[in-house]
Amino acid sequence: DSSIEPLVHSTGARSGLSAIFFLDTHDKAKGIYNPSCPIGGSSGLHVVIHPPGTQPDPINKGFDIVPGLTTNVELQKKNRELLGYPWGDCENREKLSELPYKYVKSSCERQCQQKFVMDQCGCVTSFQPIPDNLKNMPMCGKMDLKNLNSASPNMSKIAEEMDTLECEYGKFWVLEKDYPEEYKCECPSACHNDIYDHTISQSEWPSGGIKLDFYKHAINLRNMRGSGYVNSTMYDLLDSKLNTNDTEENHKNQGMIRENFLRLNIFFTSLNTEIVKQVEEYTFTDMISGVGGGFGVYVGFSIVTICEFCVLFAHLVKAIMNHRNKAVEDIPSGNIITVKK
Repeated sequence: DSSIEPLVHSTGARSGLSAIFFLDTHDKAKGIYNPSCPIGGSSGLHVVIHPPGTQPDPINKGFDIVPGLTTNVELQKKNRELLGYPWGDCENREKLSELPYKYVKSSCERQCQQKFVMDQCGCVTSFQPIPDNLKNMPMCGKMDLKNLNSASPNMSKIAEEMDTLECEYGKFWVLEKDYPEEYKCECPSACHNDIYDHTISQSEWPSGGIKLDFYKHAINLRNMRGSGYVNSTMYDLLDSKLNTNDTEENHKNQGMIRENFLRLNIFFTSLNTEIVKQVEEYTFTDMISGVGGGFGVYVGFSIVTICEFCVLFAHLVKAIMNHRNKAVEDIPSGNIITVKK
């Protein structure tokens, strides 16, 4: 949107987003491992870069970064413009129906998948966008914890909740091409697409020599008035393992900093936008010009041919007449016989 003032006015890491994340991985609370989920059970940060106004799709897009590293993500913006009817079948819609996001092909497909799960299971899945008209629908697999933890739980209710969870899992992985005909959606590519190509580089962070200084910096943040870090759970970990003294014990415990922190830098390498645009190979104007030019050539050729034929015909008539006159002049006078009575 050209009306929005850009937030970035120069290139490089100093002009982009730089953030430090505390992952809280020292908490060894037990979880449930799902072998069928490709993004579950890992430690780190999942990053999705998407155009403004579009809905992120962390299940199908994005990349992971691990703790103990600084990750630099270099961006280059591209714009792709496709042709609609009659040259192509792209979608020129601005917004998704019943959702506040811009239209993109993947979001349209996810919206279609949400409708399929809802109709088949009677609930909506949290993995896909929920339209405004479905916000009052129950969530698939949402458990009534009060009933679940009670001394005499309602087992039939628990069974119903587990059935919706199982139904969601079964229908969520059904490919769109296998949907019944009434659930298939037309989701062509958008006519206008913003794409952010990215290049990733990583290095160890914080390095061994600055870990204690990093801890001191974190302590200073806590002591700052109005800092959002005052009640952060990371201090429970840091204070129990480290102090500001450069001791041997501190150096032994510095590994937990690399296990729980990471730094992410995202910036543009160029503020230029590369545009890839489809154009008509043969436009209506080209067709009219071609037809008119061809017609003119053929008409001109025909007139010239007719004129040349007329000239040729005149020359032939003239030649024949000249030949007859010459034949009469060549007859000898002695050959004329006069008969008298």
